[in-house]
Amino acid sequence: MGLEDEIVQAFENVERTLATAGATWRDVIAVTSYHVPGSADFIGEVHNRVMAEQFRRRMGDRGTIWIEIGVPALGAPKMRVEIRVTAIIGRDD
Repeated sequence: MGLEDEIVQAFENVERTLATAGATWRDVIAVTSYHVPGSADFIGEVHNRVMAEQFRRRMGDRGTIWIEIGVPALGAPKMRVEIRVTAIIGRDD
């Protein structure tokens, strides 16, 4: 799986989890993404571009807090991206 596909899949996984809890991306107030960098000192333009595209696609013009963290490894050996969100269900915008 290519990096772009992996990022899109991570967003889809989050969307499924949100739906299970009765939430959507509009309920998300904070995102932390963990990235295995392509080089020792830079997460990479592809990570940033695809993440931003997915935020726009799923959240529209609604912004959220986003923290992006480079890590040496994730839970599965070939994993390069993991996304954690905080959502508040039932709030009025």
